[in-house]
Amino acid sequence: MRGRFSSSPLRRTCTLSMAQESSALQGELGITLYRIVQECLTNISRHAEAGNVQISVSQQPMCVELSVHDDGRGFDPRVAGHGFGLLGIRERVKALGGSCDIESASGGGTTIVAQMPLSAQSGRR
Repeated sequence: MRGRFSSSPLRRTCTLSMAQESSALQGELGITLYRIVQECLTNISRHAEAGNVQISVSQQPMCVELSVHDDGRGFDPRVAGHGFGLLGIRERVKALGGSCDIESASGGGTTIVAQMPLSAQSGRR
C-alpha cells in the first residue's frame, strides 16, 4: 500500500507493510497503533523534512511490533524539549505493557519501534 501526505511543498512517499490482516489489531491495541502512527506522521510532517516514510506492522507469537522510519533530518533524542508527541507515544505503549525504542541522529532520520503484547488487545496483561 502506498500513499502520500503533505502539509508543505515537500513531497513524501509513505509505504505501509503488513504481513497479513489480523483480528488482534482491534480494540484498545488497534486504537493505540493507529494513534502512534498518527502522531509519527504528524511529527514527520511538521519537523522531519523527510522524503520517505516506511511503516511496518508485524505480528509475532506474543506481540505486535510497529516500526515507523523516516529519512528526515533527525534529532538528538537525549536532548529534552521535544514536546509531548514522543512522550505520548511512550505512555500509550507503556499503558499496554509494551516497550518503545526511539532511534535518531541529526541528519540521519528517525526510527520508532513499539512492541505491545497481544494480550493488550483484550485488556489483559
